[in-house]
Amino acid sequence: ETIITMATKHNPIAQDELTSCCLFSLSPKIQPKNILRAQLWVHLRPANIVTSVFLQISR
Repeated sequence: ETIITMATKHNPIAQDELTSCCLFSLSPKIQPKNILRAQLWVHLRPANIVTSVFLQISR
């Protein structure tokens, strides 16, 4: 079985244009113990300035 989920922006009012945060969650019907592997795809848009990208993954 394949499950695809899209991230949603978290509290967009409190963010400035240089900082962006998004998160995703799985349905309660999906039991984490049954997940054998996962893939995280990150799409970055071109930026006018050099910047760092930080990813935080919690389980």
